[in-house]
Amino acid sequence: MIFIICLLIIYYKINFHKYYKKYVDGKFFYFSQLGDDFFYKKSIFSYATIIPILIISLILSLASKYILKDIYLNSYFGEYNFSEISIWLIISLILFIYTYFRLFVFILVGRVFKFEVKILNVIVYDFLRITIFLSLINVFLFFLFYSFTDFEFSKKVFETNRFLIVIYRFFYYLLRIRKIKHINFFKLTFYLIITELFLSLITLFFGYDQLRDFAINKLS
Repeated sequence: MIFIICLLIIYYKINFHKYYKKYVDGKFFYFSQLGDDFFYKKSIFSYATIIPILIISLILSLASKYILKDIYLNSYFGEYNFSEISIWLIISLILFIYTYFRLFVFILVGRVFKFEVKILNVIVYDFLRITIFLSLINVFLFFLFYSFTDFEFSKKVFETNRFLIVIYRFFYYLLRIRKIKHINFFKLTFYLIITELFLSLITLFFGYDQLRDFAINKLS
């Protein structure tokens, strides 16, 4: 599984270097937030966008086998003797589809609020850039803490960081979008509460518990 992820990362770095840098380079991540050039010229269905979403889905799925394994392995998947590879791919597919669902929500709700396409592109690609970069950092920190402390403490660090990522994205959007174009503050805040805070917090607070309950009571 790690070998497959590494091959995808190598392929992406060779063929889409400037986009690869956008998602994983810490210096670029910091300085790009101070300027306007984000290379937003590709469709969300281009390989330059699909592959990083696929890679982060595979990485988070692999991490979830350690962090959230009781939800999947001991409830549903374990009952039906799914292989390790199958579990990994199924969870990756769920994360991949969910990521695109979030992107479509940003776009569709933005159209309702009559935001310009340029603003929606910034929001969508910033969501990907920030989520992928900080999720990679979060997974790295989890395994780092896990190497020197116990599992429960490492898991708490991982879960706390997920909330910090959501809060960071929300305030980043408020500052970033208003720097690009003056938009009614109440309108922008309400939009971000719906598309960012509400969906993210629902996922973090209820997503895993509901999935676990569904798997135990309905599927197993």
